[in-house]
Amino acid sequence: MTVEPIRDKAKIKQMYQLLKGRDEKYALLFKFGLNTGLRNLFPSKKGGCIGRIQAYRVLKECAELLGIQNFGTHSLRKTWGYWTYKISLYNIGLIMDTFNHSSQSITLRYIGVNQDQKDELYSMVQL
Repeated sequence: MTVEPIRDKAKIKQMYQLLKGRDEKYALLFKFGLNTGLRNLFPSKKGGCIGRIQAYRVLKECAELLGIQNFGTHSLRKTWGYWTYKISLYNIGLIMDTFNHSSQSITLRYIGVNQDQKDELYSMVQL
């Protein structure tokens, strides 16, 4: 399974609300990941930090409840890259630099820009 970004803004809002209702720290973790594109850890009630596996379990469960497919540990980072790519008017260099990738094709594949989206981009350009 390839982990994908969340491409539906309504699903992003729903997931945030669901996580906020469960535990504010997971909602914060979700927002932090979405808004920074960074990998993250947060303090745990048991001491130390929330582990990657525990964070994954909670986020994955909420994603499944909302019908978000192909969700994984890098989905938040990929979601940030995907939406930054769109909002920046397809400035792949910006995302590539942030992720420290060596080529545009690696970054495009990482953020889930597939052939359908490429075709849509080309159809928008009519000279």
